[in-house]
Amino acid sequence: MINVLVTSAGGPAALGWIKSLRSLGIIDMSIIATDCNKLAAGLYLADHHYVIESTYKNIKNVIKKHSINLIIAQSEAELLLLSNHKDELNDMGVKTFVSSQKTIKICYDKLKFYTHCVLDFKLPSLIQAAFEKPDIGSGSRGVELIKAKEGNSLWEYLPGQEYTVDVFCNEESKSLGTVVRKRLKTKAGISVQGEVIRYKEIEKTAEDLCKFLNIIGPCCIQFKEDRQGIPTILECNPRLGGGSYFATLAGVNPAEIYVNLFRNVEVKKQYPNPITVTRYFEEIVI
Repeated sequence: MINVLVTSAGGPAALGWIKSLRSLGIIDMSIIATDCNKLAAGLYLADHHYVIESTYKNIKNVIKKHSINLIIAQSEAELLLLSNHKDELNDMGVKTFVSSQKTIKICYDKLKFYTHCVLDFKLPSLIQAAFEKPDIGSGSRGVELIKAKEGNSLWEYLPGQEYTVDVFCNEESKSLGTVVRKRLKTKAGISVQGEVIRYKEIEKTAEDLCKFLNIIGPCCIQFKEDRQGIPTILECNPRLGGGSYFATLAGVNPAEIYVNLFRNVEVKKQYPNPITVTRYFEEIVI
């Protein structure tokens, strides 16, 4: 029996993860979902659900009640929480596939990520300040100094195509599936129309970055092409992306990868089929 806990069940990443799990058709698998919002859609796609805050005490209670075997966390707070208790969870028989606290903190702090990676990877330039001025004018009229607000940074603008890359890593930070998605249309930062493509240069760079950062589990990496069309890394999030279900539709199923790793079944690297995906709303009566 496999009992999978899905946290933050209202987000698009969690919904995609649940659908990926269901697509496996495993009869002896139970999905348990949690979220702090009772209207989170993913709660009602699971076999059991709980409306709780994501504290370790609450999560541990659910783990014990349902003999949870596998957790793939969705939010930064949950990643840090599970990473901090990884050894204890492992002793309880729970696989988490989560990166170290150090890796998570580097990824979620944009300046730390920049300083940690800039010597080894192509990143946007960090700008201290810039002048904006009219194309036609004189006497410094219309000139404005632009500086980052406190707590923010100014970055080089990249005008080219944007890509999201899903990388599904094992515990040695080796990719078992790398999927490049061309972002065609987004809403609130989530891809609603996209195209899965093969782009070997980006695939290799993404896999090298995961090795460099010691990523464990799923991650999504943002790339954007610069003025010369060269792919440039924007950020890396050590979790499932909001559009990661596109990977499942393209033939690279993260649920299959991590369930098989949990079962100690040999997992061979999966490769995506080129597809184009558009999303639509679906209603749930609760």
